[in-house]
Amino acid sequence: MTEFKISDLLVKPLSESFSCIVCTDLLSETHDKIQVNQCPHGHCLCSDCWTKQIENKKKECPICRAKVKLEFLSRNLFLESEFKKKKVYCKYQYKEEKEDGKIIKDEENGCKDIIRIEEMETHFKNCQYAFINCPNSEECKINNRFRKNQLEEHNKACEYLKVPCQYCKTPIAKINKDHLESECQSYKIKCTHCKLGMLRMELSEHLEICPEMTIQCKYKEGGCQVTFLRKHQADHLASENNHIGFIQNIIDQHRILLDESDRCFKRLKSSHETLEKRLTNINKYSNQWVIENWMQKVIDIPNDEVTSTKRVSCPMFYFNSRKYNVSCFPNGFTPANKDYISLYLHLHEASPNINIKFSFEIVNSDPTKSIKKEKNSYFQNDKGIGWEKFAECKTINTLGEGFVVGNKLIIKFEIEIPQTTDPLTTK
Repeated sequence: MTEFKISDLLVKPLSESFSCIVCTDLLSETHDKIQVNQCPHGHCLCSDCWTKQIENKKKECPICRAKVKLEFLSRNLFLESEFKKKKVYCKYQYKEEKEDGKIIKDEENGCKDIIRIEEMETHFKNCQYAFINCPNSEECKINNRFRKNQLEEHNKACEYLKVPCQYCKTPIAKINKDHLESECQSYKIKCTHCKLGMLRMELSEHLEICPEMTIQCKYKEGGCQVTFLRKHQADHLASENNHIGFIQNIIDQHRILLDESDRCFKRLKSSHETLEKRLTNINKYSNQWVIENWMQKVIDIPNDEVTSTKRVSCPMFYFNSRKYNVSCFPNGFTPANKDYISLYLHLHEASPNINIKFSFEIVNSDPTKSIKKEKNSYFQNDKGIGWEKFAECKTINTLGEGFVVGNKLIIKFEIEIPQTTDPLTTK
């Protein structure tokens, strides 16, 4: 569509006061943003000329040479107000396309209204002479572009206009010739088998009982491949000794399927039980720690003061994605418990308040004499958990008691993270 300037639509030419003093065009050629800017001395230029002037290195008014910046230009509100009152023709008075580069009035079909510049935007939005496309379809080939007040006339010829179907009332484009023949559910048709008349929506239900429809024997699965009209079904089923052989075949097939389903169920049940056991075991960890050359360690690690070096530590191990180890103090953790062996479990990461169930067992060659202790506790503040007085040193270290065998001490341990029973709460 042709873009119109305000100067194209003026009813009367305007005085020079409404023209740019540089390019002589109107101070504003668009109706949507009318703004007249001036320099400190009142010289007015159109927005394009002010932009070009300020982008120039001099950044000055071309008339008085006053220094200017775009953001500091003042508006001439009086000139803007007077400009908005000027009369123009509606742009829809003209044809949509230019001819030989000129706008052409549409004397027969164009808008005859004369309006003020300040009314242009509102008028254009509501003008009944505005050009529109066919609202029914982009594929419309009948004068696809026309004036708004010609819509009713256009719809009379438009094949894409949707009108209610006379039977089902569904809006259907006039060009859709197949609706009645294949789509309309309220259109009356005939069954192709028995020629009975009915609505299309009733056909599927009718085909379930139509006596003239050819069907297969319902014992096809059992081996009967005969087809016949539905009205002859009773006679057919009475043949072949009432189809007892075919029925037995189906029973046998179902029995095979049932046996296979039973075997499948047992396999799934066994797999389920195995997974349940694995799920239970995944929260438990057990191992044993062999401390060789035990008696020498008792001598090498005296208890005269508390230091982190006076211990024996097992290698690190992982359980539930966390790293642990066990430490043993052969002569006690502090001077106050120097007559006892101290045992501790350590968690090597910052984890808030992990509840854990664990046990230590110093193994004796006679299992009935082994010393075992267990407890539930929480890891807090990166400290180990265990016993300062797990077992008396003289009991463990006395040869012949069965704890130190081959100068080795064996400590078994087991760790378990109990399943939470706390209620689930959302705050």
